[in-house]
Amino acid sequence: MGAVQSLRGTLDPLNAPWSSAATGNKLSPPHRSARARPILPTPPENAMSPLIASLLLLAIPAPDAAVDPIVWHPHFNRTVEVKIRNGPTMKVSHITVTFNKEGFEKMKPGGAWHLGNTHFETSEKVTVGGQTVAAGKHSIKGRKKQDGTWELVIGKASRFSSRISDDAKSLKTEFVKKASMMEHLNVDIHPTGEKSSTTMWLVVHFNTYICRSKIDIGG
Repeated sequence: MGAVQSLRGTLDPLNAPWSSAATGNKLSPPHRSARARPILPTPPENAMSPLIASLLLLAIPAPDAAVDPIVWHPHFNRTVEVKIRNGPTMKVSHITVTFNKEGFEKMKPGGAWHLGNTHFETSEKVTVGGQTVAAGKHSIKGRKKQDGTWELVIGKASRFSSRISDDAKSLKTEFVKKASMMEHLNVDIHPTGEKSSTTMWLVVHFNTYICRSKIDIGG
């Protein structure tokens, strides 16, 4: 680093101000051909250039400098993809939004929730919650029933909205009100049972509530 400092501190008389500090008189710069060339020290072999040295110094934090931790926003797009051997490829996507439990309790029957813009996609026809679902992308929303439980509803793909389309179909939904806590919405395609009797489920988990609908392969 000593070589770098000596190079950085060398004054280039070609760019120096032409004035006299003692008299204050401005001096005419000498003719270019008459200028004396500055003698710069020869840097040792493999010496670091001043530019690189400066960048390295900027990259090294001061000993007492506080380093702010990286904070990730809790709302992000999440996609789960399931590939069934000799069967369809299914995807479910959503945004990991938080859930307003108080608003949930006050919502009137028939009210709907966008479920973080959840979409279900399949490469082949399948059956979800007793409803035939064609290959393609579909919207999944939640709707409150008369008895206070919730059901899943499937319809045509749509933008972020709680509005249920006219062609939407109710899915047979198992509803659990006192599950483990899930602060942010989580939608998944998940199996249950043993190898010989596996069942696939579309699972929606928010707060302490779970809605799940059975998925049957083959339509």
